Amino acid sequence: IAGNPTATLQADNFSPLTSTSGSNQQDLGKRHERLKELFKQKTKAFREAVYLLTGFMIDMTQDQNPQLRVRSMFAEREDDHLLFKWQPDVEGGLHLLETDFCSRIDENIFAYLKKCNSVPAFLSTLTLDLFEKQTFLL
Repeated sequence: IAGNPTATLQADNFSPLTSTSGSNQQDLGKRHERLKELFKQKTKAFREAVYLLTGFMIDMTQDQNPQLRVRSMFAEREDDHLLFKWQPDVEGGLHLLETDFCSRIDENIFAYLKKCNSVPAFLSTLTLDLFEKQTFLL
């Protein structure tokens, strides 16, 4: 490097990320906050789209064995929800847990879940059943 002005210049301009100046740290912090806010907005928009497309609001717990709280837009009561235990490493990794709402669901609706092991078919049938109860009140 001695005697080579270009090499000296390059070596002088090299600074590892850990020794960034205070203003660079602030810039990184601002960028990080903007990315977090953008991610929050996109996540909220995605959740809304899922709700409008499927009729279900889905909340997930943030632990090692996540649970999915699923609430239908056609639910009769505000606290009516399904609760699934999610085990991503297990085939068919969703397991319906007992809730008060489950005890009020017609047993025939569970056929798709019990006999066919199909959560989407179960949820679709439940949606139609709840929709009909709300729309075609007798």
